[in-house]
Amino acid sequence: RMTPTEAKPRRRRDPESTRTSILEAAKTILAQDGAEGLSVSSVAKLAGVNRGTAYQHFQVKEDLVRATLDWVSHQLLDAVLSIGTDLDLPAMLHRIVESAAGLVDARYGALGVLDEQHTELAQFLTVGLDHDQRTAIGSLPRGHGILGVLITDPRPLRLPDLARHPDSSGFPPHHPPMSSFLGVPVMVHGQVFGNLYLCDKIGGEPFSDTDEELSIALATAAGVAIDN
Repeated sequence: RMTPTEAKPRRRRDPESTRTSILEAAKTILAQDGAEGLSVSSVAKLAGVNRGTAYQHFQVKEDLVRATLDWVSHQLLDAVLSIGTDLDLPAMLHRIVESAAGLVDARYGALGVLDEQHTELAQFLTVGLDHDQRTAIGSLPRGHGILGVLITDPRPLRLPDLARHPDSSGFPPHHPPMSSFLGVPVMVHGQVFGNLYLCDKIGGEPFSDTDEELSIALATAAGVAIDN
């Protein structure tokens, strides 16, 4: 048994990282259950902190809800501002995919740019796949299956499991498995420029209403940036 002088000092958590963990957990619960299903105690449990620590940051539920909404708004603003920092179009398109995936915690993201006839994908930029994975998959998709649904019907599409959709055509060999899906169109001058495709929300849960709203807002900002 260690004596008091031998006991290791307890590691102190960084207050800012603790606050971020609490807000991340609150965002998840708000997206799934709304404000009615949120409490400081439930957020503390999901964030992996004790209730006393959570109450040090947010004394009442209303403060936590307000802070979470402000935090999500700042995330969206940061994502929008990051899009406009590159004037080079290819770099901007890649930044859009990165920003979208980061905003909704998607493991994989892609931006499919339509051809001049608006019938197929002319470009397909991805994040989340490394060079070896992209090489093993081979040819880039042209817009069949679920990807094609957004080409023919350019409206937001959110699925808990890709494989269960009637238009799902599966994946090519060597493609990593993917389940949850969120797709939104990117419009320029009232025309569909392309589509954002986001897959596999980190944590395993499906994409939420909030994720869809954030993605739509980011896609709108992306369309303005591309036009400029």
